[in-house]
Amino acid sequence: MATTVGYFQIINPQVADWLGGLTANAADTLRNGLLAKLNSAGKLVVCSADDRSSGIAWSNRTKVYAPTSAYLAADEEVTLATGHIRALVDSSFFYTQTLPGFAALLYTAAGGLMDTNGAAAGFVGKVIKTSEDVRDLPNTTKTVVMVELEFDGRNMV
Repeated sequence: MATTVGYFQIINPQVADWLGGLTANAADTLRNGLLAKLNSAGKLVVCSADDRSSGIAWSNRTKVYAPTSAYLAADEEVTLATGHIRALVDSSFFYTQTLPGFAALLYTAAGGLMDTNGAAAGFVGKVIKTSEDVRDLPNTTKTVVMVELEFDGRNMV
């Protein structure tokens, strides 16, 4: 898993479905942008390879302490972004740590990441635009791809 905080920006938040009131299952495993699913206790956990993802983990870090990690604490509040999502994503959210090409199909991979290889049950979307540069802090740019993710069971064309 990447050691740095990556770039993940949902670009159509008004279309996504947002499910709040959830909590992270364990410390240091879940962060914004990772593929997540609900466990049997109703808490969010990261997806493993070929898991059926429920959506994308998203949190505003509501704990009163100043967090020193991008990863959530156990029982920290987290929202699940689900439905039809378009996002700009850098290579740290891909299992191979490289950006996939245009029209690549995306599947769940270990650690809540995405990969271009996987089983049909783990299908989450596809790349719809490649090699876009975005501004990032501190005063740098990152190369990202635009992905289209679907979490409500509809097939994408």
